[in-house]
Amino acid sequence: MSEKVAMVEETKEVFGIALSARVLGLPRSTWYYRTTKHQSYEEASRNGS
Repeated sequence: MSEKVAMVEETKEVFGIALSARVLGLPRSTWYYRTTKHQSYEEASRNGS
């Protein structure tokens, strides 16, 4: 999952967040959560968040 988030981050200036996320099969909400919380999915799962 973190690879997809990184790819959206790299391509958002050219293609925009919505298109980049859609092509990669990543929900935009996941991208926003991961880029604002600064916590990986695995860390959140371990912490019970």
